Amino acid sequence: MLHNLSKKIILNQISKNICQIRVYSQKLNLLRNQYAYSLPIQTRWSDNDQYGHVNNVLYYSYFDTIVNHFLINEVKMNVSSTPNSNDQNLIGIVVETSCTYNKSLSFPTIIEAKLAISKIGRTSVTYQIGIFELENNLKEEEREREESLIASANGYFVHVYVDSITRKPTLIPNSLRDKLQILLIK
Repeated sequence: MLHNLSKKIILNQISKNICQIRVYSQKLNLLRNQYAYSLPIQTRWSDNDQYGHVNNVLYYSYFDTIVNHFLINEVKMNVSSTPNSNDQNLIGIVVETSCTYNKSLSFPTIIEAKLAISKIGRTSVTYQIGIFELENNLKEEEREREESLIASANGYFVHVYVDSITRKPTLIPNSLRDKLQILLIK
């Protein structure tokens, strides 16, 4: 009986945490020039699937790559689970992602991952990501077409910032918030 009661209490707590977390995001369909940060990524032969285009699961890897590239290189955040030099045991946990595929890409295309932030909450950040063919790869007439402004895939990625030890949501410190503001969509 006590064992079942413990299970119920734990499940209720997990349910409360999930309900608190799941209120965040909405995907935006931004155009190429509406993103504030970009990163070229070379596709690999192994990215192609049996249909000759980049497999859908790889887009999530591209999302993860650009978000962490920004956090590590621009924000100077320690993304490991160990405490960093700023006295913060803060890590971002992905709680929600989404991807919409608009047109296929394939090896050897160099893609341009683009990043913006649509929301900075108390403990969470919603990143908007677009995956484009690198503009330098496009022919002059292709660059001028409206469709070159539309992402091959676009989606969002929600981080909830938590204490690396307790895994409980933690307020985003002002020092981090200020750095994230750079990508906030106005």
